[in-house]
Amino acid sequence: MKRIPSLNGLRAISIVAVIVGHLAATGSLPLSPHIIAVLERFPHLGVRVFFVLSGYLITTLILEERRKSGRFSLSKFYARRAWRIIPAAYILLSCLAIANLLHLVDIPWTDYIRSLAYTSPLTLPSIFVATLANTFFLHASGAVGGCCADIMSNLCIVLLVSKFSFSPVGLGARFLNFKPIVFVGTISYSLYLWQQIFLVPGGQAWIFRFPINLILVSCCALISYYLIERPSLRIRQVLRSENANQSQGNNSAPAQNSVGLDN
Repeated sequence: MKRIPSLNGLRAISIVAVIVGHLAATGSLPLSPHIIAVLERFPHLGVRVFFVLSGYLITTLILEERRKSGRFSLSKFYARRAWRIIPAAYILLSCLAIANLLHLVDIPWTDYIRSLAYTSPLTLPSIFVATLANTFFLHASGAVGGCCADIMSNLCIVLLVSKFSFSPVGLGARFLNFKPIVFVGTISYSLYLWQQIFLVPGGQAWIFRFPINLILVSCCALISYYLIERPSLRIRQVLRSENANQSQGNNSAPAQNSVGLDN
């Protein structure tokens, strides 16, 4: 599947909103309380944009698979998503476990067990897993509940995504597709994972103070992306290619085996 224009640029804006908001919540930014109060609202918007982007991408992948093979495999879909999410997340949990053993942090071990099963909000991957189920219809549950403000904000984000994805022209599109912005969006998942470790509200240690916390987030995210995410994505691409070749082999079987696939 070819890359969707502006997608990583929108991811970059989302993760920057999350990081700026969480930085403000640490109390280490030399800003007035009024500005801090405004910035602390940014993470909610950033996560909402991530939700819509995830729903858009997931739906696009489903339609693309349906168009190419005539069918959609839910089990393979979840396997690909897990391969995308779990490696970097479990490395993060492993680092936290080591820090716990060294008494650098104090996190109950039961929380690790729940996090490994994605039943605890210890790590943000639980949000991404929830996204898989919650964003197919852009927060359909919110629509059923009649939350008009959420529906309208989601629709505005959808229109924004559609505008820059289907018609990537103009100054805004050039900004979203500017290489440094695209790169920030590319590593947004690793940034999302590691910002929760160092952007701690009320943290007194030096690693939680600005700009050290931001530098640590950036360094850890880069290491995670290049040493974990990229190799994992390469392996996933190889597996996807093998599955595609198998599907083509199956499609070359007798005609009765493929009757109705396009229905």
